[in-house]
Amino acid sequence: MQFTLQLAIVLACLFYGARKGGIALGLLGGIGLVILVFAFGLPPGKPPVEVMLTIIAVVAASATLQASGGLEVMLQLMAGSHWSAQLSYSYLNPDILTAFNPENMFKYYLSYHHRRLSLSLFGKNISKLYADNYSRSQLTDYELINFSGSVTTRGLSFDIQLRNLLDKKYEVLPGYPAPQFHILAGITFNWIYKAR
Repeated sequence: MQFTLQLAIVLACLFYGARKGGIALGLLGGIGLVILVFAFGLPPGKPPVEVMLTIIAVVAASATLQASGGLEVMLQLMAGSHWSAQLSYSYLNPDILTAFNPENMFKYYLSYHHRRLSLSLFGKNISKLYADNYSRSQLTDYELINFSGSVTTRGLSFDIQLRNLLDKKYEVLPGYPAPQFHILAGITFNWIYKAR
């Protein structure tokens, strides 16, 4: 019975702190610990230094993110001489200037190049995009995946692009739907003139 009461006190402190947000979560968790130690006479354990340092790092990073208004992270990988990949994530908190500034954007790119062949898979995931300031007129979140390939031979380059492979319906501007799945193809002729 006493364990159930102690668990209820700790959970009540944590849930209330989570509802208040920010530093209140840590503060109310500490209040729950004080109640357990002084009211129930439980011996305090060793302080979890690694956990406290991790929490301090996360709080400092989130405070920096909030003060700066955004974050962009990119990772680029090269695997041998043929493969490359790129991942990027952007978070933007533009305050009231939300028009066409997505809050979250995740982009990825994978490419393979070998001699005359070039293949690429690329796309992006956009969320919380608004067509107006003050977070009004939210547009639907969307995911795009595109593929491109090209083959080059003696002055000719044959290109193909498969756009919106998932055939998603989305808008970047209200009332103007973006193209669904479509194919772009082309041939490029390179001619080099040598003057005598």
